[in-house]
Amino acid sequence: MDAGAYEQSPNHLQMARQHLEADPSVREEERAKLLGNLKVAEDRVFAFGIGAKMAHGRPAPEQRQLAQTLCRANPDLLAAFRRRVEAGAALGKIDRDLALISG
Repeated sequence: MDAGAYEQSPNHLQMARQHLEADPSVREEERAKLLGNLKVAEDRVFAFGIGAKMAHGRPAPEQRQLAQTLCRANPDLLAAFRRRVEAGAALGKIDRDLALISG
């Protein structure tokens, strides 16, 4: 969790999105596929950024468990997690949402 550049990664992904959306040489069906893959990466980076904040001050085993949960989460659950956080869920609620991600 400490090794991630979670503040810069969203910026890089946003630039990639802008370039992809503006590139006229990319066929529409290929663009849609690539944007879908980019969305998954954006959601995962977002979740790891929140996870890094949540991990701060927790014991190492809890940090590892949090990281494993986020690594194993499927894209739909990560997208739902992101929507909840962006909607203003409190960290206590985010912990419960994280429990839902872990199954």
